[in-house]
Amino acid sequence: MSNLTYEEQLREVMVELREQLECDMGFADGKTIIDSEFSLQNYAPLYIKYLMIFKKLEDCYDQLLHPQKRADVRIVLDATIGRMLEVKRHLVRHCGDYINYDDVLVDLKLVPEVLEIPIPRYFTEERKRELDDRKRLFETWAQTCPSPQDAKTDADDESPPMDVTAAITILQCNERGRQGRLRAKFMKEIRDQEERERRVLAEGQVESDLHQSATKIQKHFKGFLARKKCRDLRQQELEFLGMEFPSVDKSAKEKERLDIILHRRKLAQQQNQHQLEADRANLRQEIKDQEGGRIMEEFHDELLEQIIKLKSTGDERWHEFPSVEDGGSANPEWMAIRTEPSLEELAMQQDSSKAAGKDSKKGRKEAKKKEGGKKGKKKGDDEGETKIEVIPPSKFWPKLHEGTDRYVQVWQDRFEPTDFLQKYDKDLLRSEIMEGPGGLEAELRSYVDALVRVEIHNLQIGLMTGGAKKSKGKGKGKGKGKKEKGKSKGGGKGDQSDKVKAQDVYNLCRELYWIKFLPSIPDVKISDYIGAHNLMGKVEEDANQMQTGQVEEISKKWAELLERWASDPEQAKAIERSICMKREEFQALFEEWKKGNPSTSAGVLFEPSMAQVRQAVTEYCVLPLGSQTIHDLVDPHGSEDQKKQEKPTKKGSAQSNGMTVLFYGASLSGKTMTSHAIANETGSLFFDMTPTGPAFQDGRYCAPNPIRILLAMVFKVARAWAPAVIYIDQVDAVFTKRKGKNRNVELEKVVKPLKKELLANMKTLEPTDRVMIIGNCRITEEVLKAQEEMMSFFKTCIYFPHPDYSSRMLLWQTLIKKAGGGRVKLLSDLTDYEILSYMTAKCTSGVIANVVKETLTKRRIRRLNHRPLKADEFLNSLVKYKPVFKEEWNMMKEFSLRVPFGNPGRRKNADDGKLPADEDDAKGKKGKKKGKK
Repeated sequence: MSNLTYEEQLREVMVELREQLECDMGFADGKTIIDSEFSLQNYAPLYIKYLMIFKKLEDCYDQLLHPQKRADVRIVLDATIGRMLEVKRHLVRHCGDYINYDDVLVDLKLVPEVLEIPIPRYFTEERKRELDDRKRLFETWAQTCPSPQDAKTDADDESPPMDVTAAITILQCNERGRQGRLRAKFMKEIRDQEERERRVLAEGQVESDLHQSATKIQKHFKGFLARKKCRDLRQQELEFLGMEFPSVDKSAKEKERLDIILHRRKLAQQQNQHQLEADRANLRQEIKDQEGGRIMEEFHDELLEQIIKLKSTGDERWHEFPSVEDGGSANPEWMAIRTEPSLEELAMQQDSSKAAGKDSKKGRKEAKKKEGGKKGKKKGDDEGETKIEVIPPSKFWPKLHEGTDRYVQVWQDRFEPTDFLQKYDKDLLRSEIMEGPGGLEAELRSYVDALVRVEIHNLQIGLMTGGAKKSKGKGKGKGKGKKEKGKSKGGGKGDQSDKVKAQDVYNLCRELYWIKFLPSIPDVKISDYIGAHNLMGKVEEDANQMQTGQVEEISKKWAELLERWASDPEQAKAIERSICMKREEFQALFEEWKKGNPSTSAGVLFEPSMAQVRQAVTEYCVLPLGSQTIHDLVDPHGSEDQKKQEKPTKKGSAQSNGMTVLFYGASLSGKTMTSHAIANETGSLFFDMTPTGPAFQDGRYCAPNPIRILLAMVFKVARAWAPAVIYIDQVDAVFTKRKGKNRNVELEKVVKPLKKELLANMKTLEPTDRVMIIGNCRITEEVLKAQEEMMSFFKTCIYFPHPDYSSRMLLWQTLIKKAGGGRVKLLSDLTDYEILSYMTAKCTSGVIANVVKETLTKRRIRRLNHRPLKADEFLNSLVKYKPVFKEEWNMMKEFSLRVPFGNPGRRKNADDGKLPADEDDAKGKKGKKKGKK
């Protein structure tokens, strides 16, 4: 695509963004009743439109060549992502974390693929050099890693020297064997030649010459080519008619050509950016050398005039010049001193301020009365369904307005279609260098401010008396003495963690790599978590609500029947004759039926689709971890809401400061692969702190002191080389207490200090540190007992379900095609995929991936052209794996229903909406449930 194409797309996006801002700001009027229905009708379309704008802006930023325009688009792109996450957080708070947008997509005439959140490519492309250097560094460390085997010497396994006679015997044996093999080969050739001559003489034929032999070979080869051409023509005809799948991906050449064009554009982007940075430094120095003196002189004269005016009026504040931290001469408070009003104007201002104060007091009293009335109404109201929520203004609205305005003012009429190179604009570069907080004018102003401070200090010294100087000097000396005492007290504490703080980050990272806490992870992406959208989610939700109403009606009728049965003996006999069952048997049957058919959604686990899980991982993990701007301004994990709702928990648990996410689900459901994908998509360091992992097996880190040093090393490297992911598999071992047969004494030596130091180091994280803790676990009885403590640590919980029918179909088709490397002949009929999908019901996605990997080996792929692939070949591997049993699913259901309501990653409120059961599991979509109060 050309520069003109992306320029037109950028113009369309800016117009859409301006319209979206006007619609978005219309909800923040403070008069709107915000509930789940209003949010679903208004904020769900808003979220989808922001998502579409985000996709278009990301494409424009990735393909534009102009470096200055890309910088402005980047600001708008980050603000759009931030506002999209804010809208999603509002939807989570009112409608649940997993929402079915079926009705919204139908109204907007969109397809479900619109909901796929792209990973911004600049997360890793702009750090490509850094990531490549890190990769080469790890490869170098792997070659120089000291291993226990290298430490062994030859003296450790000495063997007695070999005797000369034994050595000669071995050589003779090998030489005789070599000669025997050569003689046998020679004799075989002689016998074969004699056999051919005897056969020719017996048949009376003369040996054919070279011409006849070549003719026979040509005949067979031409026949082979003709048959192959016929088969290819037949395959092309069937593919054209749509009767068979294409055997080879014909778009490979087109993809190669597009990759070459994309590579050229990326090279042009890098060249333009490097040229801009180099010319910016040169132009800045040139302006500083040529015009710096004149600009500084103008600033100096202006400041001196202001100070002289203040001193001439008798104002003693002329020497109160702001410090560097306060902004120097650019401080608006100091600039307002010289423009203060006269005494008459001051009197007028005081009168007006008093009147305004009285009006504000009256307004506050009236507002308090109204609030009191509203509170009384809320207390008296039994339902309490409608609440007026004042939506605060977004942090990103000003940035979005500035970005769209700057595009209209600067870039809309500046594009030249004939400029194919799209170099930087020199006039804009000069204005950027001169203006702004980090511009040249600010730098020169700081130099002038330092000079003015020296001049004011000299004037003060000339006007002050000697006694004042002495007293001032004594005060300074006392302050210094106190500071020195404080320093000496703080420096007296000795701790082993101080040694870690004194070490270099490079050496610490190398040591962590050598002891296997920085493992190499597979190159997987979020898109490798394959799964389909639930296209009937809203329809199933409405059907489940109707089913719940029918259950309630039946329950009422049967309860009335039981009451009549117990109260009236005559009716009891008639009921027993008609039902042919005693009252106790019928009541037991009724209780069992109620357990299987709850009247509300409180006992139903609403599972998300795999596409919704992929979307949640991108929103809660990838986007905040990949961009510093998004991480600092957006709180997708709901930390502020959690602090307001936080209650005292058990001793030893504490609310963590960083980003913490819990992945839970059955084994082989994609939790570990997704954790690796988060690190790959964001270019993060990946620390493996699994208690049962290989890093803790050597016995070096099984005591409190080594683990304290280890955690200090990990968090120091993670903060210095952010972003970073600290991965803890089987995190339930850290928070649970096992007794009896399940107790592991060796594991407890690692787990107890690991938990203590993990909580302590999490408190040291700053709000700007991009460090994420990801815990993976299966749900067991011990986890259910320790759930409250785990919820106090993990801010977000994401459930990884087993795939539904459509996701299993997509998994089988995608994995089989991917395993063949593009030249695999797919299963001949869709019925084979349907059979495999039905057979793997209640199996996780990892089971399907392992079955495909074990079946389609390298040897089997090479023989696909001779023996086509069949569905029954996967059965031998499939029987080795177990599905998700009902007991395990019930424990995951109980864990999900206990998760507190009101924070991201939680289930939908049971009273707000109900979703239907799946065709395989008799389960529904994932929802939220209120926690215990």
